[in-house]
Amino acid sequence: MSFQISDVFFDYVPAEHLDAAQDIEQHEYPADEAGTLEAFRYRQAHAPELFLGAYLGDQGSRKLIGYVCGTLSPDEHLTHHSMAHHIPNAPSVCIHSVCVSSTYQRKGVALALLKEYFTRLDNAKQEGKANYERVLLIAHDRLIGLYQKSGMELVGPSDVVHGPDAWYELRRDIPVKGQDQPTSLPPGLLDALRAPRRNVPSGRLLSDFPGGVLDVTIPENQKDDKLVNKFDLLCPRCSSIVLKAAVGRWVEKESVELEPSNVKNEYLPPLPTPPETVHWWLVTPSPMSFENAGFTRAVDGKRIKLLTCGECELGPIGYCEEIPRPTEFWVSCSRVAYRQ
Repeated sequence: MSFQISDVFFDYVPAEHLDAAQDIEQHEYPADEAGTLEAFRYRQAHAPELFLGAYLGDQGSRKLIGYVCGTLSPDEHLTHHSMAHHIPNAPSVCIHSVCVSSTYQRKGVALALLKEYFTRLDNAKQEGKANYERVLLIAHDRLIGLYQKSGMELVGPSDVVHGPDAWYELRRDIPVKGQDQPTSLPPGLLDALRAPRRNVPSGRLLSDFPGGVLDVTIPENQKDDKLVNKFDLLCPRCSSIVLKAAVGRWVEKESVELEPSNVKNEYLPPLPTPPETVHWWLVTPSPMSFENAGFTRAVDGKRIKLLTCGECELGPIGYCEEIPRPTEFWVSCSRVAYRQ
């Protein structure tokens, strides 16, 4: 049976499911970042209302496929202390883990889980059951797009040092009662807003332009011959904007093997075999240059991280080098669509 995001339901993770949650954590996080079973037991025992799971099946035979867990802190920014201690009734929800089993990644589970988590926090605040004011988390650059899509805002580099890669703090303020709340909605409107987008114009692929790359570039300025993208770059599957016009610089350079040759995707044409050259959009100096992008962990056997759509996680559409703070990001000209 094929997986559908509508098959997923959400519920708080009980103590008897902590082994399953920790097993997912160990498989999906590097050893130096994965939480221990003791840490999971501490979080679930002290803040069970902040430990939400994504499940398949039914109430009698449910299967945990992902979760988000957190604790409370009085601090307005994440610190090592706030990540290790729970302070009851404190206003900051500190998220420790957002993790989905690899079998169900890139299927919208993480985004749906986060939105459900935030909805429950908002409702608890509105109903006077909690004193939440904000949600905080830290993430690597490859996941910034996902969290921004869920409604969080990037604060900047975090002071927390954990593992070799840099961390970035994100924040979401929880509205007070009556703030930014609709008074009423026409019947069916909320369901329509939540429904997946269908029949959205996907823009034009590079192969649709008679002149190829010459039709999608314009001079950066009148002083040199550098060319930049003439149109917004879109995800070819969900049409979300990956990069705004005039942000990426056109470069022709050697191709890169982004996935095994036997892996095919109807939205992503194969790239030439290295050392053949290919057209790229060079994006600098940070992931903040993108409108909506995600990054994977480093690819086994290579020193690169793969670039994906931050909304539907289609990829790879490009890559960057595996260094603590990369400054160059390469997007394949043929693996994005162009909005005219």
